[in-house]
Amino acid sequence: MMIWVERFRKLPTPLMFLHVFSKVLFGFGLGLLLGNIWEAAGLPIIIIALILSIYPVYKIISGK
Repeated sequence: MMIWVERFRKLPTPLMFLHVFSKVLFGFGLGLLLGNIWEAAGLPIIIIALILSIYPVYKIISGK
């Protein structure tokens, strides 16, 4: 478990902000999609959030 904490600590600040922002954006898109507010906007927001999170998640998982 501590390995994951160390990987997050080694992550540069801009990538940490990008990781957190993509999670918030995913939650916002999911809320739009599940709330039936703007169904047309929910799915593209979720896709954008997933695309934004690829690089930070790669850095976290690889530990580089």
